[in-house]
Amino acid sequence: MCRERAQEALSDLATTVRDTLDEAFGNGFPGWADRFASQVEQMLDVRGVATPLSTAETEVRHLLGLQADDELWPGRSDIRRFLAHRYADGLHVLRDVESSGWPARVELASRMLEAAKRRRSIPVTDDYNGLAPGKCTLLGTWEQVGPADRASAERFWSQAWSPSWQSRVKGIRLREGEQFCAPSMVKRFAMASGLAAELGLDDLGQQAFPDTATIAARSWLVRHGLDDWRSKSRGSWSGRWVHSRNETEAGDDDLPPEDLARAIAQARQKESPPAYYAVILCDGDNMGEWLSGERAPRLSDLLSDGTGMLKEARLPAGPSWHAVIARALSAFSTRLAPRIVSDALGTLVYSGGDDVLAFVPAETALQCARTLRAAFGGSLGRGNLASDEGWYSFSTDGPEHLTLGPTASLSAGIVFAHHKDNLAEVLAAARRAEKLAKHSGRDRFAVLAMRRSGEHSCAAARWGDIDWLDGLVGSFRNGASDRWAYALRRIEATLSMLPPEAAMAEIRRQVARSDADTQRLIGGDGDAAALVAGWYDRYRQGRQDPADNSIFRDFVLLCQAASFIARGQEQ
Repeated sequence: MCRERAQEALSDLATTVRDTLDEAFGNGFPGWADRFASQVEQMLDVRGVATPLSTAETEVRHLLGLQADDELWPGRSDIRRFLAHRYADGLHVLRDVESSGWPARVELASRMLEAAKRRRSIPVTDDYNGLAPGKCTLLGTWEQVGPADRASAERFWSQAWSPSWQSRVKGIRLREGEQFCAPSMVKRFAMASGLAAELGLDDLGQQAFPDTATIAARSWLVRHGLDDWRSKSRGSWSGRWVHSRNETEAGDDDLPPEDLARAIAQARQKESPPAYYAVILCDGDNMGEWLSGERAPRLSDLLSDGTGMLKEARLPAGPSWHAVIARALSAFSTRLAPRIVSDALGTLVYSGGDDVLAFVPAETALQCARTLRAAFGGSLGRGNLASDEGWYSFSTDGPEHLTLGPTASLSAGIVFAHHKDNLAEVLAAARRAEKLAKHSGRDRFAVLAMRRSGEHSCAAARWGDIDWLDGLVGSFRNGASDRWAYALRRIEATLSMLPPEAAMAEIRRQVARSDADTQRLIGGDGDAAALVAGWYDRYRQGRQDPADNSIFRDFVLLCQAASFIARGQEQ
């Protein structure tokens, strides 16, 4: 039923989009939407399984391949002994879980769902009478709509790119070169085709995602008083105006109004706009253990147990436990993450449960990611003004939102990319960085710098390292030299093989050789050389294997990345 209702709603939305576009395309290109319905039918992939609570415990145990009593859920035998010794009204939740076998049935349902995911149906393909339509430029596995033969397709898309056609429907815009399939058409034009009116949104320009050029320059726009132009542009804004020095560089984009062009030129004389932005991809760690109850509180911490029977037994994962997790993840994804990304002048692309995807200016990326980590577990500080750990609030008198608590952790990939870089490649790099953070021990972040020179260096670190890394970014931004970092990079292969004391001595020597301004900007009133060497020592100690030969290289890569982030003006 849920799948049918979801498909019905999607089909209705897609039909509205198709009918809107048909007013412009239908006469000149009959049959342009022949593939529309079949592609929309394949957009959703909804899977679900059900495990009857009436299933006998022996059957559940057999299906899961379990033998021992505690394998159904950890600590079961200890809790049983405790209940038999002293049952209290306050333990009725345990009795409910015990009688329903909830944890075991959740595990069985999870395994069934995993098995269902492994079975993939082959999508139905249309017959194009021997022709091969081009692929969608946004979703490359789908065929684009429009005529199947190449000549007609070229005329079709040339018309779609023309300003005269796009002016017919408010809010519809296609850039030259964009050739979409039905799912992409629905995503791009749903708001303009009627969804905005249903949601009561009048200004479509304010609902559009900014382009990467705008995201890269957002902090710069705010500093120079130009962000109001963007917010009042009602959809006509282009971030390329900020980075283009003349009409030739602007290309086919509409040129900015003359007064805006003058304001941009004046701001550029004071400071070049940043050309790099950051993608932050976060994922909660060990969520399977949270759902199974392995991360639940110890019962000995919740109950007065003079018997010692509970030992390390944890609160069983019943419906109430899952409801608490759902509440915490909902607060993080709908209340905390959107506000944190917005405060960092970024754009939240996706936030669902423990997953976050955000585009932010390069200069706010590190602290934005650090604040997301703090909010996920409710750690105090980092903007958290809640009265107790495990909760998060943006103000002392504001609402407090439940989190998973201080034992919860988050891993993140942070990619710094040029606004002209291919977005698919940038997102793939973010996934690689997030995976590196996970594989490095979880509860970490990984920084990947996509330099236009071709080097895409990546290194992981603990969240505590983000403070010195962001401080180093500030030092470089204020004019500190990075020659010492590049000198260390040239000899990192040799230093990686030497004892840590030798590496620290060379770090101190190289930083001490820097000019006085650099040492002041990095160390303040202290010893800059000793400070940087101390950063390396803490970074080394935080690695899973402090003797790993790659540690020195990764530390130097992070120092170079700090310089890259600070000087990201490359056009």
